[in-house]
Amino acid sequence: MFLSDLINRRVKEEIETAKNLGLITGNDNNSIWSLRNSLLDDNELIERTKAYTNIDPDNAEGYAIFDMIADYTINSIISITEIEKLFSGSPAYYKVKYDENGIIDLSVDKIKRLGALTSTGLNNRLDFNNDPIR
Repeated sequence: MFLSDLINRRVKEEIETAKNLGLITGNDNNSIWSLRNSLLDDNELIERTKAYTNIDPDNAEGYAIFDMIADYTINSIISITEIEKLFSGSPAYYKVKYDENGIIDLSVDKIKRLGALTSTGLNNRLDFNNDPIR
């Protein structure tokens, strides 16, 4: 149940973001019946709307919009996870900080590993003119 709650929350956040950007319109609580297209891809929306016409012809567009945004959200989550695994190794091998109540921090070892991703690859400068050690 935890994973579905997480995905559902993220999709709702993306719907709110899409509304703020003017891509879609909807009511204040973003119910699926109020979602309408403003700037999403019309061709993709038409294809998805056709798929939902048999389920609910009156609100096929709302279902199609929700489907497009959910698709985007889930694919983004998967992409970020896979890129992190590719460049910094699987999170299964990371150290995790625990206490008597459970997990405290999942990012203890991740922060150290991500330094390699943000490094420029250049060596540190060693040729200072006024080096007191030399």
